[in-house]
Amino acid sequence: MGGDSANARKALARATMGNHWQAPIQVYNVNSENQEEISFNLQDMDPMRNQNNDAMVISATLANFLVKKVLIDSGSSADIMFYDAYVQLGIDNAQLRKVNTPLTGFNGEMIEPLGEVMLPLSLGSLPKRSTKIVKFLVV
Repeated sequence: MGGDSANARKALARATMGNHWQAPIQVYNVNSENQEEISFNLQDMDPMRNQNNDAMVISATLANFLVKKVLIDSGSSADIMFYDAYVQLGIDNAQLRKVNTPLTGFNGEMIEPLGEVMLPLSLGSLPKRSTKIVKFLVV
């Protein structure tokens, strides 16, 4: 358990759900007492757009850089970062860890990731800011 395939990553996540892991950096802890619901209502919808086909695009802080136009894809089992974005973050290629499992794209085409990297990803503004360590596959 714990390989680099999507199923192995999911199995490892399920197996460790109850365990507490302390990140090597200080993060803002979000618990059920200070979570605020995010919801959308009819007033938020643009009636001119097709209601269920809009992409959700946000800005986030990644490795202390503001990254605009982050696409949220809730159907993906991997967090993907393009190599150009990785280079712009100024992270050394030595930080990339080898990945042996190829990714399958929407069209069924296989792509070999250049590697994976763990980076802090922050959303929101203090005091309602959450930071998590996220494993990105760099392509």
